Amino acid sequence: RTFPPTRSGSGSLGMTAISRDLELEIWDGMVPVIVTLHRDEVTALEAPEPFYTSVPRVTFLSAVSNEIIEHFAPSAPMGGGNDSVWFDADGSPLDWQLPMGVAFDLHQPQTLPWPLVVHFTSFPDKVLVRGGGAEQHFYHSLKQGLFLEHGNSSTAMTLPKDEQSQLWAALQQHEPLSFCKINRRLKCERPMMIPTRFVKLDEPCAQIPVPVASPDGEPTTLGTVLEGLLPGATPGSYHACCHGVRLELDTPVVELWRACCFPDHWCYVTIHDASER
Repeated sequence: RTFPPTRSGSGSLGMTAISRDLELEIWDGMVPVIVTLHRDEVTALEAPEPFYTSVPRVTFLSAVSNEIIEHFAPSAPMGGGNDSVWFDADGSPLDWQLPMGVAFDLHQPQTLPWPLVVHFTSFPDKVLVRGGGAEQHFYHSLKQGLFLEHGNSSTAMTLPKDEQSQLWAALQQHEPLSFCKINRRLKCERPMMIPTRFVKLDEPCAQIPVPVASPDGEPTTLGTVLEGLLPGATPGSYHACCHGVRLELDTPVVELWRACCFPDHWCYVTIHDASER
């Protein structure tokens, strides 16, 4: 599949209609995982059973990891605390600050459920930020996104505490209608800048406020942004994805953001070498 969707017939399909359809479809997306405890950290006589679960693509693994920790804690080293727990995929530390769907698209696992390994020791401080505060991270990211799209901090600063709590609860409990009821009042249909993050495996996340249009008034396309982000790279040497869908380089970034931004109001685009599938 590619984005934007192919339009058929003589009529045009407005992005508002596409956005409404995709919003719930995106929330329905799940990442099935099987989690095992690292073999060197098993303190019981026998290794514990694997833990199977499905994690919503739009939320963070750390937001739903309490059940995983409780399952393995009796067989794991004690004393580290939840902020010392981390996960790896094929030996590569999993960035807990990325939404689960972004992490999945980034690693492109070959099998499902996605095999993950949980660790209770040896936190990789050089490559991961120690935290565990998924709720605080979400609010911080949301406020950044709101500031860029509205051009000021008033929307974020005036959001009542109870509605902040409702947003997080809806994200944790996977209740899209409850989340969208509040979120639709926050989202700016005519953003000042487009909150966009570009992610490539084993490289720092590039956080870029993308202008809606060029000085001549033409919508800023994904290809234009990537030309600046990947100097010297030819379009055929890489491809970009969002929510598992390969993107056309002539996609206007504002349309992509309206249809596909995550609950924190950021549009996450994963970048892959052409040799990757």
